[in-house]
Amino acid sequence: MSVELRIVAGVSLAGYLTLAAASHTLQPFPFPLFAISLTVILLAYSSLFLRGLRPADFASGATDRRKLILEIIAWAMLFRLAAFVAFPVYEDDFYRYLWDGYQLLSAGNPYGTPPADFFGDLSLPAGMQLVLDQVNYPSFPTAYGPTLQYFFGLAALLQPGSLVAWQGLLFVFEFIVLTLLCRALLSRDSPIPNASNTQAVAALLLYAWSPLLIFVTGVNAHAEIIAVGFMVFAWIAFGREQKTAAFLLLALAAGAKVFALLAVPFFLWRQPIRYWVIFGVGLTALYLPFLLQGSLAGLEGTLAMGQLWEFNSLGYALFSEVWPFGEARFWTQLLTLMGLVMIWEIWRRRVLTIASAVQCCLGWFFWWSPVINPWYLLWFFPWVVIRPSYTALTALSVIFLSYATYLNLGQTDLGSFEHALWIRWLQGTLIAAALVYDAYRFRMKTSRTH
Repeated sequence: MSVELRIVAGVSLAGYLTLAAASHTLQPFPFPLFAISLTVILLAYSSLFLRGLRPADFASGATDRRKLILEIIAWAMLFRLAAFVAFPVYEDDFYRYLWDGYQLLSAGNPYGTPPADFFGDLSLPAGMQLVLDQVNYPSFPTAYGPTLQYFFGLAALLQPGSLVAWQGLLFVFEFIVLTLLCRALLSRDSPIPNASNTQAVAALLLYAWSPLLIFVTGVNAHAEIIAVGFMVFAWIAFGREQKTAAFLLLALAAGAKVFALLAVPFFLWRQPIRYWVIFGVGLTALYLPFLLQGSLAGLEGTLAMGQLWEFNSLGYALFSEVWPFGEARFWTQLLTLMGLVMIWEIWRRRVLTIASAVQCCLGWFFWWSPVINPWYLLWFFPWVVIRPSYTALTALSVIFLSYATYLNLGQTDLGSFEHALWIRWLQGTLIAAALVYDAYRFRMKTSRTH
């Protein structure tokens, strides 16, 4: 590994250690320190790709290449270790995870009763009472899918109400994802078409050292990586023609987050009916234990969030300035559906690869979504490592601006989860500019092939 790469790694590690140390000593977390730390980490990470990875950064011999990969992974795990010892910054979703896990073990169903119904319950252990007091929106039942619930339950089995147990479980899962992804990218049947060693290592770096992935999963202990991880496992299995395993893994991904359904049709297209059945049976098996108990298995919470929440929206925010709440939702949902159908048709004509088509679907869906949380964008990773796009990479960076809410800035008199108008405009403008550049590159590439 070149000196430049080690400098980038060292600077990034210093940034994560700063965040981790400050998260335990400074409450509330000062936003200037957050902004400076993440800006330094993002600049260091971005420099890898802006300067361009060069052959001199890598070794050519098989032994040296193995050492390079091991060093990349070692640095990646050091970043995660520093992040996982942090206390979550500007994030409290983990309290819901801990509560759901406890409910799964004690009642067998985290969907049955909203947390608010347990206020004043003296039979709760003291530790779980502290967790319950911090659960956000306690009057709503949980919206997390059954795949995630089983992981919450596993963490509770290790130690009920323990953030450390949950972080440890995420750390192990992340290591498994990173290891399998590394083997897939560097194998002979790599998902990157005609990939050189440099391209394969660059794809590994893109994922392994990603600030968004490390911050969201490590520092903030968010569960999205479990759903995304199963999507990664699915396309690895699919590429190896292990299709039964692939569709069961897709069911696990869809059972964790509905975003997975944006990619599922591309896998199922023109597959024998048995694989449709395998996917359907696998997904049903995840939900059935909870449905048989009379709950909606997260549907009620998901619908409530879809109807009532608005956060960091882009296209939806523009429409909401023109039309009332209900009409803005209707038109953005209609545009979303029309765009997804158009992308599907373009893909069917073999203009786009699966990786590019799924990125387009995700980007179009999120652009019109009333809620764009930072962890949602982790869904780009299974596809951007195969087919990098400036649009996705830009979105994965500028999404950090969404943390600049009035609450985090200490300006609660202006609101809590609202942003200054320039925050939304800057995100949207940079993403749109990257999209135009990607479209230009795509047109130039296709013009050369005709």
